[in-house]
Amino acid sequence: MKLALCLFHRNENRYLPEWFEHHRGCGVSHFYIYDNGSDSRVEEGPDVTVVDFAADQAIGKQMRAYFHCHSSHRQRHDWIGFLDTDEFIVGDLVGLLKRLRFGWLNPVVQVSISTRLYGSNGQEVEPSRQFGSYGRHWLPNDHVKSFVHCRTTMRHVPGDPHFFPCRGRSVNVRREPIDGPIAPHIDGPVVIDHYYTRSRQEWAEKCRRGRGDGCGHRTMEEFDAFNDQVTDHLKALVRPRADQPPA
Repeated sequence: MKLALCLFHRNENRYLPEWFEHHRGCGVSHFYIYDNGSDSRVEEGPDVTVVDFAADQAIGKQMRAYFHCHSSHRQRHDWIGFLDTDEFIVGDLVGLLKRLRFGWLNPVVQVSISTRLYGSNGQEVEPSRQFGSYGRHWLPNDHVKSFVHCRTTMRHVPGDPHFFPCRGRSVNVRREPIDGPIAPHIDGPVVIDHYYTRSRQEWAEKCRRGRGDGCGHRTMEEFDAFNDQVTDHLKALVRPRADQPPA
């Protein structure tokens, strides 16, 4: 099985060695890096193709990059997934996709995977690695990320980076039908760990960089609000029940 990942990014080159290493271990054999005007170009290699997408500066450019990737490169692969540098597959992705088996009669053409959102876990500056550096506590997220089969086509440029307008059947990891980017969280057998804020230092960089789709900038208030939400969720999990006496 030939799996590829598509990434749309700007000035996140330093994250790529770990991101490549992790997903090669998950069975990914090729990476398409759509560069949105980075200060320095990612080095290409036998399994890395870089596409300069800086000329497109209109809102929605990320979705056009995804459409271009699947339309242009699907002949070389079985599945193409669409992730960011702060997202890491966890679980047997190859096994999941093999069990789905593409067929001509009502085929499964898109698999959508739930995401687990991590906060900073108190990290003020960038750690040496992303994966596993932000604690064990996460928030379940109803947004999915998707892999699209390469025998299908996208009917048009997607309106959302999480779910794609494909010809055929879309399912979650339990083979249940799914029809959009929002779906009940399923924690396995394959999930995506999304290091949503990273450290405070990195979030500040993200604020300065702007959103990948061209729609404005994030704020430091968002960083604090999300990490407060993670803390409150953890406190709720460990809070004793009303009928349980304190230790």
